[in-house]
Amino acid sequence: MDKETLGIIQILVIDILATVILSGIALKKPYLCKFNFYILLGINFLLLLNAPEWNEGSGSSSYYYIAFLQPASDFLALFMVLSAFLLAIPIILYFMFLYGLAKLSCYKPSTDLQEKHKG
Repeated sequence: MDKETLGIIQILVIDILATVILSGIALKKPYLCKFNFYILLGINFLLLLNAPEWNEGSGSSSYYYIAFLQPASDFLALFMVLSAFLLAIPIILYFMFLYGLAKLSCYKPSTDLQEKHKG
């Protein structure tokens, strides 16, 4: 499997897993949706900090704090560099994706529809 593909898969799994964990907290207090978004942003920022000396030429770092997350950190750093050349459109779309995940964690099915199906 390609390094970039593995990085995308790791980032998606981390983000979706964090959303599932945070959804249990957010259903109890509905105002936590924005907090969940900030948590997801923080997780991705920590992934960037996992590769402290990231090199644009080689597309990797010489040292990783958590070696298992190397593909995710490399892909996210590469994504940031690519976004700099594309007028920040990819990173804006990625933030929209994270915000959608945060809103999804606060989604509570309507009880009106459940009552109609019972009766």
